[in-house]
Amino acid sequence: MLASYDGRIGLSATPERHYDEEGTTYLLEYFNGVVFKFTLADAIRKYLTQYDYHPVIVEMTQKELEDYRELTKQMAAAYANDDGPEEIVENLARKRSRLVKSAENKYDALRDVLDEIGQVDHFLAYTNPQQIDRVQEVLNECGVIQHKFTFKEDNEERQRLLELFDKGDYDALVAMRCLDEGVNVPSTRQAILMSNSGNPMQFVQRRGRLLRQYPGKDKAVIYDLIVVPSMDPPPDVRESEKNLLRKELDRFEEFAGNARNEHQARNKIERLRMVYEI
Repeated sequence: MLASYDGRIGLSATPERHYDEEGTTYLLEYFNGVVFKFTLADAIRKYLTQYDYHPVIVEMTQKELEDYRELTKQMAAAYANDDGPEEIVENLARKRSRLVKSAENKYDALRDVLDEIGQVDHFLAYTNPQQIDRVQEVLNECGVIQHKFTFKEDNEERQRLLELFDKGDYDALVAMRCLDEGVNVPSTRQAILMSNSGNPMQFVQRRGRLLRQYPGKDKAVIYDLIVVPSMDPPPDVRESEKNLLRKELDRFEEFAGNARNEHQARNKIERLRMVYEI
């Protein structure tokens, strides 16, 4: 129970708690709602660095698509069974989510992004535990000097890595959740989102890592991998995946809306909207 005070203030970039409607309602009622907003557009004009946003569409392999369709069918059957335990649906949903996050073609997409960048300069790669080793291998193959930044490094080692990254001794850091919040890396100029949880708090915080001002930094560049079953989907997949893609496109809208290249970013995603009729 929160104590009662005559005056109270709450500061947050993400006041709505993901998957916690009750907690969100309680906090907003306690603080009498949101009384003032300072938008990202306002902040970019005054205090942050502008950025370019590049959504990258990644299709599943044929095997992944087959597995995905099978999991989707099992989920539909479990939903239809009113007597079935919710744990079955949740377990199937987790398996399907892991399939999306670990899509094999993401690594080719990473290579393409590195080719497009040409000169890697203070680059962050956001990954998950299943990806991190492969991502490091790809960076090594492409001649990028990098180091992982995870919970396994102690505070002293993390500080050393950040200092070497700032100086340019490391071209890239490969991180999981350790750079989502509470760590300041203002020298970051480029980033790729290899994996996302769907939690708005996470991707807002990740973007925030890139937009801090730094001497000689005139912009940041974000590459965002958006996995789809196929760009020529069977009717059952097209229909079943509308809700999933809407969640992905929520992130896209948030990122594109304040990007320098907003219209270019929207053009890249338009074909996806047409294919899935979103």
